[in-house]
Amino acid sequence: MKKFIGVIIGLIIINSNIMSQNTEYYTVDEAIQNKENAISLFLNYNFQEVKPITNSISELTNLEEFRIFPRWFDFPKIENKKVVSEKLDKRKSKTPNSIPNGITKCQNLKLIDISNSEIKTLPADLELLTNLEILILNYSQIKLSNELAKIMGLKNIKEIQLVGIEINNDLKSELEKIPELKIIASVEDFENQINEDEQVDVQMHATYMVFQNEKQANRFINSMPHGLGKNAKKYKKGNR
Repeated sequence: MKKFIGVIIGLIIINSNIMSQNTEYYTVDEAIQNKENAISLFLNYNFQEVKPITNSISELTNLEEFRIFPRWFDFPKIENKKVVSEKLDKRKSKTPNSIPNGITKCQNLKLIDISNSEIKTLPADLELLTNLEILILNYSQIKLSNELAKIMGLKNIKEIQLVGIEINNDLKSELEKIPELKIIASVEDFENQINEDEQVDVQMHATYMVFQNEKQANRFINSMPHGLGKNAKKYKKGNR
């Protein structure tokens, strides 16, 4: 029986200006090697070992977008184009559990997306990200009551996504004090923004993943190592 994975990231509404960038990298080391051009960093843990993110990320001073994509399935470890192990690592974690405070040196950051991750806390000096506009925490392990003060310190925050995060009326009332902040706290808040006609399925062997649009699907495929993305197949509605 074929496996079907519906990915919550497909529900995320992404700022179109940020998505227009084409200088995207898929490991911190790769981004640092090209740090003058690194605008977007997409860490897909389906294709890399789950290791702590180091403070070297602070070197990415031109970074505008930081995203984590959690491990959804086991992928073999490949070295020199040969399979050397059935799994990338023996860790049960699907993502790192923290973001280093060094990320606050990335002063151009406009978007942070740690949805579905095992991140438990936001960087201590989060308020230093004065250009941060969108914070996506959907189904992460963030405890909003512990992180509220950091979020309230963001000077230009325009949207926060909290689907799957515990939020009571008091916490929501505090967030509503931020002028013109868009708060997305439930799946229903997405209903008027999702176009099912744009959804794209990506097939890898017997596994399917669903993305909200082709840009998101391409990003996942591009993050595959060793040209494996060439074996992925995309299907649009009506062609599945």
